[in-house]
Amino acid sequence: MLGNAIELRHAPWLWLHDLSSPDPLHILPILTIGTMLLITRLTPQVGMDPTQRMMMNVMSPIMFGFFTWAVAGGLALYWTVGNVIGVAQQYAMNRTHLGKELRELQEKRARKKNK
Repeated sequence: MLGNAIELRHAPWLWLHDLSSPDPLHILPILTIGTMLLITRLTPQVGMDPTQRMMMNVMSPIMFGFFTWAVAGGLALYWTVGNVIGVAQQYAMNRTHLGKELRELQEKRARKKNK
C-alpha cells in the first residue's frame, strides 16, 4: 500500500523530495542493510546450523537491501525505521535475564561443537 499511496506523492522528507519515488541517493537501502546486519548480530540463534546461520545473516539483509533499492522512499523509510526500532528492542531484550541466558546457552553449544 505504501508503494502506491497517493498521499506520499510530492511529500518531502529530509533529502527525499518525493516519498513516492525511490531514494535517489540510496541512503535508505544502505541503512536497511546495516540495521538488518546489526539485528542478526544481536539476535541469539541457539541451535541453528552455523552454515545456515551465516547464510541467513548475510543473504537476508542483502535481499531486503535489494528490495528497498527501487521501491518508494516512503516504504523504504518505513522498513528502515522499523529496523531501527527492532535494533533497540533486541538490544533491550539482550540485557534481560532471558537474553543473557540464551546467549550463554548459545556460547555453550558453540564450545561443545568445537571440541
